[in-house]
Amino acid sequence: MAREYFHCYHSMLRGTRNLSEAECGRLFRALIAYSAGDELINLQGREAAVFDVYAEQIDREKAQYAEKCEKMRQNGKANAAKCYQLQANATNCHQGKDKGEDKDEEKYTPPVSPSRGRKVVFEHESEPYRVAKYLSERIVERIGIAPHPETKLQTWANDVDKLHRIDGRPWEEIGRVMEWCQYNDFWQVNILSGAKFREKYDQLLSKAKQEGYVDG
Repeated sequence: MAREYFHCYHSMLRGTRNLSEAECGRLFRALIAYSAGDELINLQGREAAVFDVYAEQIDREKAQYAEKCEKMRQNGKANAAKCYQLQANATNCHQGKDKGEDKDEEKYTPPVSPSRGRKVVFEHESEPYRVAKYLSERIVERIGIAPHPETKLQTWANDVDKLHRIDGRPWEEIGRVMEWCQYNDFWQVNILSGAKFREKYDQLLSKAKQEGYVDG
C-alpha cells in the first residue's frame, strides 16, 4: 500500500533553483504520482534529471516505512496486550472462584452516572483511562512537553469510554488502533486528544486494517 505522502525537504529549494516555475510544477506533480504509485509522468525538460534524485529518496523512505510497519505487525499483538490489558481480567482473578464462572470472560462495567453537577471519575486501572494515558505518554515523549494534567486525562478517558460504550468498539481493537496511529508518521501529529481519536476512529481503523495491523 502506498503512503499518502512523501517528505519535502528544504534542500529541494537548492536542487530546483535552476528550474523554471513550469518545470518545478511538472516535477512536483510527477513526484506525487510516483509516491502514490500512479502511472509515471513523462518529463522532457531539465526536471527529468532532478526527478531521479528525489525518486530515489522516495524509494528509500518507502523501504524504511515498510520495515517499520512490518516490525509493528510482528510486535503489535504482544504490545497491545500489555498496554491495554482489560480490567475485567484482573477482577476475574479475585471473583473467578465462584462456581460456574468463566474466568476468561471479558467484561466492562461503565462508570455509574453521577448525580447532577458532578463528573464521572475514571479509575487509573480502567480501560478508558489506560488508553487515554497511553495517548498522553506518546505525545509527551514525542513532542517533549510537560505531562498532561489529570483533568485532561479524565476528559480523554470519557471520549474513549464513549467509543466503546456508545459506538460499540471492542477494547482490543481500540488498543491496537490507538497504538497504530501513534506510530504512523501522518496520524501521530493529528491525533492529539481523545475527542479527535474518536472522531477519526473509522478512518484510522480502515487504514490500520489495510496495513495488516488490525485483523479484518
